[in-house]
Amino acid sequence: MNELKVVGQLKPSEENQYHMYAYFDFPDGRIPVESEREKTEDENLQYQYEVYDTMNVELQLEKLHTFGVKKKEHAQEEIEVLNIDTFPTFILLDNTGVLLQTSDMDEVDDYLRPIPSIEDRDT
Repeated sequence: MNELKVVGQLKPSEENQYHMYAYFDFPDGRIPVESEREKTEDENLQYQYEVYDTMNVELQLEKLHTFGVKKKEHAQEEIEVLNIDTFPTFILLDNTGVLLQTSDMDEVDDYLRPIPSIEDRDT
């Protein structure tokens, strides 16, 4: 699959809409229960769990028309085409394509901050 096709499937079709996907590399392609999380000594994996647990609270998801979590095991083709090599990685898109690709949740927050919420855009 090429980049145009992948981005075309991920991006919104209308102006003033935003889609975001968070790519994670969890063991076995699933989110482990808390007791399993505490056992890992892998610092990157611990960071991914922390981001996963806090992103719904810290990110301004009310500004997005679509938000999805994608696991490496199930999104290999997208990950390859988008050159994702660090997890987690956030991809923010509008109808023109990729606006932001980052592993830093603060960058996502900074980018979303000036965008009005969906509710405010529709009025």
